[in-house]
Amino acid sequence: MIIMNKELVYVAIPYTWNKELSFEIANKVSAILMESGYNVFSPISHSHNIDYYITVKTDFNFWMEQDLCILHKCDKLIIVRINDKYGDELIKNSPGCQKELNLAKELDIPIEILDYHCKIFEDVRNYNVGKSDYSKYKIQPWDIWLEYKLNPWDADVVKRILRTKEGDSRKLDYEKIIHICKERIRQIDEKIN
Repeated sequence: MIIMNKELVYVAIPYTWNKELSFEIANKVSAILMESGYNVFSPISHSHNIDYYITVKTDFNFWMEQDLCILHKCDKLIIVRINDKYGDELIKNSPGCQKELNLAKELDIPIEILDYHCKIFEDVRNYNVGKSDYSKYKIQPWDIWLEYKLNPWDADVVKRILRTKEGDSRKLDYEKIIHICKERIRQIDEKIN
């Protein structure tokens, strides 16, 4: 029997920081909410796998159009905060969560924060703070810094070579490296440590 008067909730979660883990958490949270009696729309649960089968180029705006039209029909927005220590920053840096929050506020849809404890955050090597992607690699910049006992200038260059940062072009990284190297050369020429 279908119960039509159950509350419809929209589950938002920061996604691009770690797509596979966000997908897993979104599914777990959605399952718990469904078992608790909610009707659930989880855009990440819904769209993550569909993306593999879409033959046209998709982008952030494509998915937001798909998702936000459903948020209009929801009774509540639930934002999953992954570990309270870094969760607020993940939400703040998530363009999707920010759009969802803004629309919910605009439509006077109640907003609830649901804290989800994730063991990945117990090991500092398993996550990033900000938009860099170091944590997905076994060898991280600080491993090289420590092994080679690099000074801060050389360490900064290594960091910029190894990272890809959402929103920054690769050209910008190389321009920053050149700028850092010029400053270091100036210091060497002037016999500054």
